[in-house]
Amino acid sequence: MRTEQYILARVFVLPFYQANTTLFLFIAVMAGGFMSGAEHVALATFFVSMPVSMLAPIAVWALYTFKVLRFNQTLLLRAENTFMQHYCLLPVRAQWLGWMSAVLVQLMPAIGYGMFLVLIAIQQKAWMSLATVPLALATVLLLTVALLYRGRLHARQHTPGRLRRLLDKTFVRPYPLFFIEWIVRRQPLLLFGTKAFGCLLLLGITSLYTDESYDSRLLIMGVTVVAAANLQLIWELLQFEHVHFSIVRQLPLPFAQRIVYTVITLCALLLPETGIIITYFPANLAAIEAMVSVVYLLAATVFFLGILHRRDRGLDQLGGFAFAWVIGAVVLTLFRVPPFLLAAVNAIAGVYCWVRYFYLFEHRES
Repeated sequence: MRTEQYILARVFVLPFYQANTTLFLFIAVMAGGFMSGAEHVALATFFVSMPVSMLAPIAVWALYTFKVLRFNQTLLLRAENTFMQHYCLLPVRAQWLGWMSAVLVQLMPAIGYGMFLVLIAIQQKAWMSLATVPLALATVLLLTVALLYRGRLHARQHTPGRLRRLLDKTFVRPYPLFFIEWIVRRQPLLLFGTKAFGCLLLLGITSLYTDESYDSRLLIMGVTVVAAANLQLIWELLQFEHVHFSIVRQLPLPFAQRIVYTVITLCALLLPETGIIITYFPANLAAIEAMVSVVYLLAATVFFLGILHRRDRGLDQLGGFAFAWVIGAVVLTLFRVPPFLLAAVNAIAGVYCWVRYFYLFEHRES
């Protein structure tokens, strides 16, 4: 191993797996505890059966790749890693090889599942899917390396164009949409990746057992995972209100009005998942259960926002929290705890922490 590759492995690869150990344990528990080997093969066979169905694993790979990219960019901004600013002095080929070796190891979970899909595609003679898997993995790998190579070490000044300045002056947007516009501009991959993952997961869950009686607990467990997938977006909302647009914190607004505005923002964020639940809701379930599922999804995000106000957490600390919450919610669902009760507990706990710790919250500098 060359010196620069060894340094990148120590600075980026090892901390990445250490910070995400809980996430990988959660995936292992969910994959190994709820699905047998035959079911994994059946799911992979479904993925490779049609090019359209390959969008599901590709969306997950894209979301995971964004997590890798965001993690590396965060480490680059830390004071102890300022020496990486001199990495650009190396030959271009050495820089690319170094980044590629580090990112390749970070993407090994996605590559491993991709190899599994390749084997299934060969067995099923699904040649289109066979070509799609390596192409998709190569694309996310090269895109990540290119973004890291192209000056992500330094903050760049951004000057809005004339059209955008004209739109900003012409159309006055209400406050609940401020965060939506901000996250679209700042983290579009995070937003669209999270929404794609949530919609595809809900679409798959609501499409199961079309010829049999559908158990509503399966939908609630799916909504639980989708809510946890939105945790980083909730964290970004917290950072927006307290760090990037902190003037809102100083405004003399009644707290009830603050809650209403933020809940409207959360509702706008959850519109794609809500649309999937309503559109593809199982026919044998009562309409009230669809409403309860949507309310539970919203209550979970309110709970996340309230709990995050208790103390400032880094992105690397969200995985353990999400893992514990998902496991607890899934266990309670399996024991037939009513979903409206879960929603009520989450909403009450979230609002309580929100009100209690809103003005006590202090941002911790990285």
